[in-house]
Amino acid sequence: MLQKQLYCNLDQSIYTVSLDNPAEKKRNDIWWIDPDGSNIEEVINNIKQSFLSDGLVWFLKNTDLKTAFKEIESEHDSFNKFYKARYFAEHLKR
Repeated sequence: MLQKQLYCNLDQSIYTVSLDNPAEKKRNDIWWIDPDGSNIEEVINNIKQSFLSDGLVWFLKNTDLKTAFKEIESEHDSFNKFYKARYFAEHLKR
């Protein structure tokens, strides 16, 4: 799978408690920043840690064109697979 997202490890329930949708309350792929920016340093540090622990491995693996192509090729035939293959091919034309 080529898509990979980073995950927030901070307790941000004070921001999600007012959301109506239970699924939205459980999301951990969004970082909430106070309007006054008071938690910005904590958020940036958490994003950095998430990238270093998860994102960097994904990035290094998928910036290798052969590996990226094998990932796309190994997926089940679907719209998503062909969509990725199309943009992969366009990238190779450049």
